[in-house]
Amino acid sequence: MVSTRSAGKRPASDEIAVQSQQEAPDSSDVDESSDEEPIKKRRRTRHKNPGARTVTKGKGRRRIAGRLAAVVTDMPMEILFEIMSHLYPLDLLNLSYTTKAFRNILFRRSAATIWRASLAQVPGLPECPDDLNEPQYANLAFGNSCHECGRRPVRNVEWALRVRICAGCRDKQLVLWPNISSTPVSCLRLSTTDLKQGRYRYRPGYYIPEVEEIEALISNCQGQAWTDFVKEREAFVKRVHEHAEACRLWMDSVVVERGKELESLREKRLTAIKKRLIQLGWEEELSHCTRSLSFHELVKQPKELTDYTWEKIRPTIVAWLEDFKAERLERERRQAREARKEVLHRVYTAFLVTLGPTTLPWPNTLRVAAFDSFQAVINQDTKDVSDNIFDEVMEGLPQCVEAWRESLREALVSKLPKNDDGEPLDLSLAVSMFSRHEYNAVQIPLYYPNLLHHVSISGKPLRRRSASLFYDNFDGSADYRNQSCQPLQIVYDAHGVRILRHLLQECGLDADTTTPEDMDAHDARFLCLTCFRAEKGGPAMTWRQAIMHGRGWAHDVDSCTKWRVLTAAETAHVLSLEDAAEKKAAIGNLRPPAWWSCNHCRASHPSHVVYDTPMLEQHLKSTHAVATPTKDVDYIYDPSGGSMGPFPVDFNPLDVLE
Repeated sequence: MVSTRSAGKRPASDEIAVQSQQEAPDSSDVDESSDEEPIKKRRRTRHKNPGARTVTKGKGRRRIAGRLAAVVTDMPMEILFEIMSHLYPLDLLNLSYTTKAFRNILFRRSAATIWRASLAQVPGLPECPDDLNEPQYANLAFGNSCHECGRRPVRNVEWALRVRICAGCRDKQLVLWPNISSTPVSCLRLSTTDLKQGRYRYRPGYYIPEVEEIEALISNCQGQAWTDFVKEREAFVKRVHEHAEACRLWMDSVVVERGKELESLREKRLTAIKKRLIQLGWEEELSHCTRSLSFHELVKQPKELTDYTWEKIRPTIVAWLEDFKAERLERERRQAREARKEVLHRVYTAFLVTLGPTTLPWPNTLRVAAFDSFQAVINQDTKDVSDNIFDEVMEGLPQCVEAWRESLREALVSKLPKNDDGEPLDLSLAVSMFSRHEYNAVQIPLYYPNLLHHVSISGKPLRRRSASLFYDNFDGSADYRNQSCQPLQIVYDAHGVRILRHLLQECGLDADTTTPEDMDAHDARFLCLTCFRAEKGGPAMTWRQAIMHGRGWAHDVDSCTKWRVLTAAETAHVLSLEDAAEKKAAIGNLRPPAWWSCNHCRASHPSHVVYDTPMLEQHLKSTHAVATPTKDVDYIYDPSGGSMGPFPVDFNPLDVLE
């Protein structure tokens, strides 16, 4: 009876190399009739997992794994050799792992014809080299275990070194620079794959066991023996490298062909699945998702689709198709909505262009799209994206915009404090002051209705056109999708109002009746006594700049309460200082005293563009053919610029006395 190897134990691949290199017994030396050992009776034991040791078929019948091996090995050797010669090399290797009897048969010298016939069946495989026998060559080309540690599977084959080696052993057994003293490197074989040298460089390595072996051999050679050995070794290395290159090309072709074969199996499986899905009524959806379906983990497997397999995977595939369809429909609806917004932008922009110059605020495209009537058209469940889809709702646009303006006014009124009668303050008063952010020193005081032109209301990206490159950031972008329709972000400026009340008190004006226009007409200049120094003076400024100054980082909430209004003579002196500072700023392209917006294209432009004075004049002349622009007709002051001159100047009252 044939003795079997213990379950799960498989000979390491390097055993094949060792046994093959040893002198295997010849058929004349081995009695083939005595290959099998006498049957030894063993006590039957009960295993915890009988299925791992036995195969049950039918009631009361049990098959023991490996029992038929004796039947095969008992047949005549000629028949057995003929059968084995039709197996592929990998099958022979696997067969040699089963029992000792098969191993003894396949690794005897008389079995060389079996291996040669098996290797000859592999298309394109280079012939077995002289330095390897057939089992070694088959193990090198078709094995899957590391020749150093036995780990598997291992795909990397070092053809020139005649080893199949894993990544861990490769790093240990290969070196870039061999430690040799008397051996020329031309006597050493180079690895087929490259090792990393530095950060970006790669080069082949040397096999440490071979380096040590050749170093030991060549160290014993002297004179002509050394020369002959080196010459013979170099010729051998050359032959090995040529054969290794042929093997590498063959392996590459095998990988390519195997890839084509697997791809063909995947295509057939995909075709079979699509055919069955069409029978289930998914033909239309398959026209949208064939590529995505081909990447599904249950579809891309290189296996034939059977009826059993289809019934097993059908629920998962159908559920995936349902999810894909839902996502596709939602994506198409979203794309249709975006396409209708594009149409709305074109239609709305064309409408704004026909308005001519206007000082009224107009909402941006995204805010118009949020109006109920326009939202209903955009969200309709159709594929209609024609230009006339908004014709009906565009007739009601003026009413929608007027309602939007009124909602802004009501929102601003709701932010104002109550007066003594319990009513909100009048929006036209100077104390009805707003700011973009509370206690923000950069923002100038904002007043209705001019604040409706602020960038936080327009929702467009702010772009500056300035003669000074430091301020100019206009990029010519015209994408309405950069706009926003956020809620109102204007707040009541309580801190600024406290400062303003002190200024009104200095001027002798009534806070309950004074408007911003009254303060501008008064055109007074104020001196901050908190910053005033007797020897240097202090900053003198307009009432708007005084409020910004009082909100600055140099003052806390309650410290900026000491102001003095300048006399007529002092004001005249400050005005002369302001004129000189403005001329100096204009020469050096410094901060502009004011920013303006164009009434001709402010509403229709997708960005919120503000201009300094030189660039505004150039824009009106070149774009709108306005040679002599008029304020509040062709352009208006835009509070988004953040500055409103004249700026503060250093003033010392002693200069006026002199």
